[in-house]
Formats: sequence, structure tokens, C-alpha cells
Amino acid sequence: MRTAINWRPLIGVMACIIVLVFAITLFEVPAVLEECFGTPEGYPENPYSMGTCLRKPTLPVTVLKLVIALLAISGASVIAARGVSRFKVIAGATAASISSFFGLVARNVVDAQIFEITYLPSPSKLAIVGCSFFLFGALVAWATERWWPNRSIERVHEG
Repeated sequence: MRTAINWRPLIGVMACIIVLVFAITLFEVPAVLEECFGTPEGYPENPYSMGTCLRKPTLPVTVLKLVIALLAISGASVIAARGVSRFKVIAGATAASISSFFGLVARNVVDAQIFEITYLPSPSKLAIVGCSFFLFGALVAWATERWWPNRSIERVHEG
């Protein structure tokens, strides 16, 4: 007896979530504090200047991390949309929204190392990120369905 769940799309979405979390936390966990650059010389008595700063990745690494994160969320959306037979756009949007929740928690883990915040995001953050990436996932699922349809069945019947 076959199960109703096809495991390949689920494993694909989980792999995209792992890539997303890895991209967000790369070079930021564990946090590294270092001496701040650009503190004005001649003002060593300034009580408001910070002596240490959080080391952030360089700009190219940050851009690469952003691209990988967006590709991972897009990949989860496409894999979920291709894994179902009906409601493809809704499935893709839901997968992107769920993936973004994992990404938001990973971002909070990065920020919680220094700032005293909880690992779980606030409900308002969850709502904003969830709705934004639901729309992003719907757009990605719709676009891939429109411009990259699965024509493998048609090719089988032609021959």
C-alpha cells in the first residue's frame, strides 16, 4: 500500500531550509567582538563611543548570503509547487512562508548572541515575514508554473 506523502518534495524543502539556515548563520555564529574601526582620533575621553563592535561579514559575503537565502526560499517554493497536483501556487507560497520562519529564527539566534532577545521572534515579526514571503513564494510558484511548466508527460505520449 502506497502512502499519500511523496517524500522527495518534503526532503527537498527540508534541504532548502537547511541551506537557508546555514547561509544566515555563516560567519556570524559564534559572534566575534573586535575593536571598532573608524573611531575618531583625538576623542579618547568620549564616554559615548563604543570600544568593541560585532564583526560582520564583508559586503561580498553578505550579498552572497542574501542571494543564497533567497534562492533557498525560492527553491522550497518551487519544489513544493511541483510536488503537488492541485493548488500549486498555494503550496509554493506556504513552503516559502514556512521556510522564512526558520530563517527568521536563525536570524534571531544570530542577534541573540549579543543583544538580550529571545530566540523566538515576536508575533508581529512573524506576521510581517510570513505574509511577505507568502507573497514572494506565490510569485515564484506562479512564475515557474507559467514559464517553466512540466511537459514531461506530453513528451512521453508523443513518442
